[in-house]
Amino acid sequence: MGHCRSCKYYEFSGENSKGLCSWYNAYYYADDSCKHYEEGSSSGSGWCFLTTACCKYKGLPDDCAELETLRRFRDNYLKGTEYGSELIRTYYESAPELVERIDSSPKRDDIYDHIYEAITGIVSRIERGENERAVIEYLSLAFWAARAVNLKGDFMDNATFLAYMDGQELLKKGKVDEGRALLKQSADAGMKVAMYEYAKSFSNENPQREIELLKAASEKGCGKAAYDLGGYYRVGHSVNKNKYIAGEYYLKAFECGVGRAEEQLDDDYHSRIDSIDLALITLAYIDADICLNDDLDILPIAEEAYRCGSLQEDDFEKTKYIREHRSKTRIIDKQARTCPKCGAYYARVEKRKQSMSKRAAVGGAIGLIGGLPGILLGAGIGALTGKEKEYCVCPGCGHVWEYKLPQ
Repeated sequence: MGHCRSCKYYEFSGENSKGLCSWYNAYYYADDSCKHYEEGSSSGSGWCFLTTACCKYKGLPDDCAELETLRRFRDNYLKGTEYGSELIRTYYESAPELVERIDSSPKRDDIYDHIYEAITGIVSRIERGENERAVIEYLSLAFWAARAVNLKGDFMDNATFLAYMDGQELLKKGKVDEGRALLKQSADAGMKVAMYEYAKSFSNENPQREIELLKAASEKGCGKAAYDLGGYYRVGHSVNKNKYIAGEYYLKAFECGVGRAEEQLDDDYHSRIDSIDLALITLAYIDADICLNDDLDILPIAEEAYRCGSLQEDDFEKTKYIREHRSKTRIIDKQARTCPKCGAYYARVEKRKQSMSKRAAVGGAIGLIGGLPGILLGAGIGALTGKEKEYCVCPGCGHVWEYKLPQ
């Protein structure tokens, strides 16, 4: 009696994975055997595994048009691509579990109906020669099915990474729409660096869209996205220049973690900044190109950059000195901008001239030394001249007073 692997009813799906037996409509390992064994060539569904299960659910034969088209696509196109073999291997290993979950789901009928509808569209793509779009839509379908039955782990990790790599490859070939579609699949699955690369793909044609996507990626913990936003706000690239917002995004980039060259691909998929980026943030702080709400926040950034050898000792010492000086200046500034009436602090500072009546009164007083003509002349000159001064406007009660730093 032969083993399942060489039985014509068996869909081989890898040495350590269960394959589908069309006789029992159940899953078995390749080394299992039974009395219904018949020698023949197994179809080796692999890439077509999900389709095979769906077509059997629909009552279609093993040689139906949908399955035959997808098998030819797998053998004649997918295996010849740079990523195809890895993609097929991933499905060999993971698809059986996905199908088992679908079969045991209370929503099985709805899931298979959706899968079959998507498959007919994919087959139409293949028949029109739109091979790359067919791959994208099949990956999209697999992601959807995995989410529908809450399948996580290796299947989602591998499929997500493959979609990211394929998307990058298509972008390099100038196939922007196809590349973006795959990157978006990975981004939607939670891959942070895919979120970043998807956003950057819009940098030339639609900078505002890039900014919007970078902000979304930053909120999801992508350090590279936060770092780029810090740079954009620092120089005013596609956004209004703002040193404080730049500082906030740089700080967020640091809080997302620092990648190191010796690290292998981890759960964050290299979405972090490196020590050189930390050194550049520190130098921007030294040059007053960015501002931090709490100047103490620059110290751990500078220390990590210095420890990694990306920041020189002189710049590290300069950072500590400037931090201390700015902290003291900030305290004095807060005192000067605290309202003497209601106690509210950080009043708005703006340049103003004294009212015309006050300036006329001052000018007239100076003109007293020249008698009545001097008074009139001094009042006139005072009303029309006068230097601007900085005044504080209280955000609480509206009180206005002259901005003077305490000595």
